[in-house]
Amino acid sequence: MADIELWRSGVAALSRWACGSVAGRGKSDPVYVEVTENEHGCPREHYSSCADQVHWIAKRLGIERPWVNRTDDDFGERWKFGVNVSKLNGVCRPVPLSFVPELGDCCISWNRPDTKDAHVWVYLGPNADRPGDHWSGNYGAAGMSAAEFPGARVVSKHLYVSGPGLMYGTRRIQRVLTVPMLVAMRGAKHADFSGTDLTGEVRDALEA
Repeated sequence: MADIELWRSGVAALSRWACGSVAGRGKSDPVYVEVTENEHGCPREHYSSCADQVHWIAKRLGIERPWVNRTDDDFGERWKFGVNVSKLNGVCRPVPLSFVPELGDCCISWNRPDTKDAHVWVYLGPNADRPGDHWSGNYGAAGMSAAEFPGARVVSKHLYVSGPGLMYGTRRIQRVLTVPMLVAMRGAKHADFSGTDLTGEVRDALEA
């Protein structure tokens, strides 16, 4: 099996490609359509795609588990409405007080006790041009909006300790699905890193 650092690079590359880097992707972009399965036919003003990215990454990694909420993965049930975040939440672990995200880790942040402000994102490393800021890959970039843009993008926000834990932007990081956890869930199905900026050598190592 490939070194875990290669898997971290692979997950981060999938996120950057899915999000269209800092330029972002609109909701008619073919990659956004692939990741969200064309937003599952839901009215845009009533649907947030924030968790679609991680379910899609799991599919691309070759994970075939009941929590992966996709129709196009040829595994398990068809996509179900309203369970993207809760299914992820069920396989994530609470973050300890000492938690610091590493490249490719999939995080869930929220502040409200009812978790209705939960947001799912992928950690993409520190921003060298803005000390204290860190990059993340985000779907649901405009929330529940009928607007075409943005659908997804890579953004930079402040990562800092406040009170009992770590904040990213204005929300507290509550749970995480780490890259080692994702890799441990893989079966025999090959990973797929097509479209990413990974070198051929790295792709060959990860897709083997």
